[in-house]
Amino acid sequence: MTVCVVILFTGAFIPYKKVTNSICLASGTIRTEITWFGCFKHEEQSATALDAWLKHREAGFEPTWEHMSTQTYSLLTRTCGTAGTPVIYSFRPMLNDVVAKLSDDRIADLVAILRHGSRDEQIQLIESIEHEINEER
Repeated sequence: MTVCVVILFTGAFIPYKKVTNSICLASGTIRTEITWFGCFKHEEQSATALDAWLKHREAGFEPTWEHMSTQTYSLLTRTCGTAGTPVIYSFRPMLNDVVAKLSDDRIADLVAILRHGSRDEQIQLIESIEHEINEER
């Protein structure tokens, strides 16, 4: 009886689902990987207009994934670990407008800063682009 209680109790803490979220630092595309019982995997992607622009402009473009968070589920607990959010994450809602309204040269500048610029440079350029797009409205 005691063994059964111990097995049931510890079994309640064994993970059955793991959700890992990653983001492409250049395009803002988000990838969600869901793993059930440690072996059945499913992947979903939420691509952005900037992702499509990059794939059109750069033959062989593949997202470079940066881990953002992992949630692990068991019957009695849920844990979440985060790695933080990159600058492009908060800019994702505007990426359709960016691709629709800015020149290819301006978009290329944005991608270059997203790939190689410092966090401050990224923030400064994104704020500039947000201001530029909002002035057009």
